[in-house]
Amino acid sequence: MVRWLSLAALVWAAPASGEDCQTAFAGTTASPEYISLVEAYRRGRPLRLGAVRAAARLGHEALEPFVKQLDPARMGPCSHPCIEAMALLHTDTAIHHVENGAWPEAFGHFELGQKLSRKVGQRFQRDWALAVALYYQGRIFAGDEEIGFREATALFDDAVDLYPADTEILVAAGAVWEWSGSLPRGESGHLKRAERLYARALEQEPRLAEAKLRYGKVLEKRGHFEEAVQRLEELVALEADHHIIYRARMALGNLAERRGLPEAAIRHYRAAIELEPDWQIGYLALSHALHTTSEREASRAALEEALLLSDSTQSSWWEYELGMSERAEPLLSSLREALAH
Repeated sequence: MVRWLSLAALVWAAPASGEDCQTAFAGTTASPEYISLVEAYRRGRPLRLGAVRAAARLGHEALEPFVKQLDPARMGPCSHPCIEAMALLHTDTAIHHVENGAWPEAFGHFELGQKLSRKVGQRFQRDWALAVALYYQGRIFAGDEEIGFREATALFDDAVDLYPADTEILVAAGAVWEWSGSLPRGESGHLKRAERLYARALEQEPRLAEAKLRYGKVLEKRGHFEEAVQRLEELVALEADHHIIYRARMALGNLAERRGLPEAAIRHYRAAIELEPDWQIGYLALSHALHTTSEREASRAALEEALLLSDSTQSSWWEYELGMSERAEPLLSSLREALAH
């Protein structure tokens, strides 16, 4: 049984700014107990875990009529923090259910969160959609591949329609389609879709390094080698993050090898190693390229360097495959923290 009274007592003892949620939702069909959960969540971290656990015991179906009737235009802008808190409460409740393997309940709470997010300002709606899409993308790599891909692409499709010039959304959406199209049995149309999204991002921001890198990589995967080289060389000329330039150099090295240009490949791999001397994969690629030019001693030396490095140094390399999914929790955290201000 939920301990409503003890939770409510904590709520009213905690400081908060702005109108309380009991006042904001006066005249609605929501029970005082439920509004106490929302208020507890809004008031900050010490109360949020209890609010989420209590909300997890609620049936989301019973809340649908209340959510449907909410009219922020009638209630006024002072209700927005409470509606945002409600959206995030159901989002965290959904995540709680996912962690416990209860996907049907999770879907219901995610859907409530989405409906609520669309009743407040565009910035909150945009950040919520991106964060949850990225969360689903992360589930692809946590054993929920089919669910993660289906839900992430659905959310990203909606977000792209709503925010067609938002480069962060365009690149994040492209990364999911790129991952799918890059699988051994992936559909080529998915890579083409990723290419279009990256191209749209570059139309908005031509010097966007992450979009340039991913655009070049997709062109390579689709067999458009000359254009891929052009895009990646443009990226190398930029003053971008060295991790991104490293990946560009490695991609250019691979493209050079595929085009029968081992000397160019060696040059790119060596440039990559200068940027990330502790990453094993650069030495392995260099060793292979040197071996093809019959530079056996240099190839052996590069391989020995690779063997001295631990595989644990490679975690950052896999960030590319993860896309932008690791940004989900920081984005959700920023939304939660904004509730108290």
